[in-house]
Amino acid sequence: IFYDVYLYYVRKTSDDQYYYQYIRTNTGHGGKIPMKDGMESGGTTATKTKAEIIELHPDLVCNKIGDEKLLIIPTYNATTYTRFTKQKLGLFLLEPKFRQFTQPSYGSFYYKLVITPKPGLFPVKWEN
Repeated sequence: IFYDVYLYYVRKTSDDQYYYQYIRTNTGHGGKIPMKDGMESGGTTATKTKAEIIELHPDLVCNKIGDEKLLIIPTYNATTYTRFTKQKLGLFLLEPKFRQFTQPSYGSFYYKLVITPKPGLFPVKWEN
């Protein structure tokens, strides 16, 4: 079992255009590496339309040009060779549903949260 966090940042640049950045970070290898070392360096950046943003998550739509929003999806994942049981997450009453790996690979237990990020934190700038 390992922990993944998916981040989807958007900033409205015109009536129908958004700047978009996708970042995934994880503990990988059964939780044996730190989150910061599992970050996909550079992430993915693109320009997306309002319709594409709505498809990603309707709460990401911004009111004014320059507004920013961030979708955070933390997940617990179980690899296909792991025999997942709810006890591995400390869950004894709740039965999380297991999902097949797709992109993004939402795992056994996940939640979606949309926030307005603190100004200046995004887009993430990568240093080598």
